Amino acid sequence: MKKVYLVSQTYRRGENRHEENSKISLLFTDYDDPGLAKIHLNALRGDKYAALVDLTKPEHKGKVLEMLSPKSSYRLYWNMVRSLKQIESRIDTAYRDNVRRYVSKRTQWQLRRDEGINTIVEVIFGEIFITLSNGKEKVRITFAELETI
Repeated sequence: MKKVYLVSQTYRRGENRHEENSKISLLFTDYDDPGLAKIHLNALRGDKYAALVDLTKPEHKGKVLEMLSPKSSYRLYWNMVRSLKQIESRIDTAYRDNVRRYVSKRTQWQLRRDEGINTIVEVIFGEIFITLSNGKEKVRITFAELETI
């Protein structure tokens, strides 16, 4: 795929609080453009696991391979989405009530019962964002916000 630049970051969704010796969960996002990777890295200030990995450098590649070993203290995840449309469809179905609750509690939108709310899914810097819209009104929230409302 020629995406040799990886940005790592803490991945809270991968944590298993029930494990005694819990591994550190990291999310990797791949890039073919080092500039885009640096922009992502800059957005992660304060994350002690944020790093830019260049797989053309043997020491970087070696470290990633070491982190993938079963005895590693890391659990690695890859930021990959097959189909945003498929995710949008799942959110529309499984989180319909959450969307309605969010709009009711956190916006001033006046919706009729039969009126729909459009959802658009985006992955930005390793996080899933949902844009909710109704007519000219829009709001962008994290998927985590939608899950917990």
